[in-house]
Amino acid sequence: PLKECNFTLSSKGNIHGEGNYAAFDAEIGSLLFKGHRYTPIKARGNINRQQAKINISTKGENLDVNAQIAFQNRQKTIAEANIEVAAFNPHALNLCEAFPQDTFSFSLESKYAQGKELKIEFDNFVHANSTGKEKVKKFFISDNITNGQHNISLHSDFINGNIVGVLNYNELINSFLYPLGKHLPTAGV
Repeated sequence: PLKECNFTLSSKGNIHGEGNYAAFDAEIGSLLFKGHRYTPIKARGNINRQQAKINISTKGENLDVNAQIAFQNRQKTIAEANIEVAAFNPHALNLCEAFPQDTFSFSLESKYAQGKELKIEFDNFVHANSTGKEKVKKFFISDNITNGQHNISLHSDFINGNIVGVLNYNELINSFLYPLGKHLPTAGV
């Protein structure tokens, strides 16, 4: 649970008029969550009725993230995100009890256009612990939708493939998780 939060926000722009435009600069200077005190989290950007551009960052030993997020909502929703994670240690952040020495770093780029496409690309994913490092140079998934039919492509260092058809994401995910949980119960899925 969130125990303590110190938040400052400054904004300038026309937030009540016709354009509903605002530029903002915000900082969570002190955040205590599940017993971990986070380094300052900063957000800066601009927003109006049809679009937003936001940069969020924090730089600490156990969480070092810089994210740029853009969002448009005209006739169809379009969202893009570029996220650089230089350090992520879920145990040190009290987000999990297992794997106390495990750290992660990666870059993520994604794009979503409502009803048309979804692209997610992980670059330079590194998982490190006391026994060494595992690296995945690239993991790319895309879904192009034409006339309700999905064409999902997976490309990475370890798997390449395509899935084509009329699909439901929840059913597709459950199709993969059920056998995984059945044959690897310690995976906890």
